[in-house]
Amino acid sequence: MNRLLAILLLLAIPLAAHDRLDRRPQGDVILRVSYDTASPLDRSSSNIPGSTVGGATYSRRCMTTDGDGDGSGHGSTVLIPESTAAAFSISVWVYPTSIDSSGFSGICGLRASSTTTFQWWLTNFAGYADIAWGTETWGEMKATLSTFLNRWNHLVITYDGTGKQTASAWKLYQDGSSKTVSASAAFSAYNGDNGIGKFRTADNTADFAGKIDDFTLFNRALTAAEVGALYASESQENRP
Repeated sequence: MNRLLAILLLLAIPLAAHDRLDRRPQGDVILRVSYDTASPLDRSSSNIPGSTVGGATYSRRCMTTDGDGDGSGHGSTVLIPESTAAAFSISVWVYPTSIDSSGFSGICGLRASSTTTFQWWLTNFAGYADIAWGTETWGEMKATLSTFLNRWNHLVITYDGTGKQTASAWKLYQDGSSKTVSASAAFSAYNGDNGIGKFRTADNTADFAGKIDDFTLFNRALTAAEVGALYASESQENRP
């Protein structure tokens, strides 16, 4: 009987690694990337193929990147439609170890159309969202974060579909706390495929250095209560 119990416990260990993904709101998920296999795996119903970019490595369900061309690629499917009314949210855990000399550190770049890419990055002092709302028209939103280097941070960005050039339509959360979002200057459009840990513009290449975990893209704006619940549940994970 004791041997049977031990076997059942061992069989339950792999399941526990995936159960945490199920704690996120069910449905409305476009992309849910897991790094607990030998390559990036989309656990949403979209089943978008993932690939390793550069020298990214995976250990204990996290992706580790060195800021020099590493990341995970997820094809060229449009994931965030250009339409102003297309609400979405991104939830991700990041452990940045440094910021590129350019001042940027890319969290993700996701296609908004065949010619534009939504990008989200960190800077030395703030978390920025670079938003494409037209084929060649870009705007930039920013929110100052608390200290984020060399520690795990739960970051969530939401857009409610009421106007991509309107700061009030955007919310950015760090560790469950809402940060003030404001508009910044326009930005040059960039055309690139879907990538996590990647940052590309006409003038800069600044990929993420550190660890990334639990990347999820939703097709609606999460509420503050949902963001708080995600942070409360996922902060209990034993991340390396």
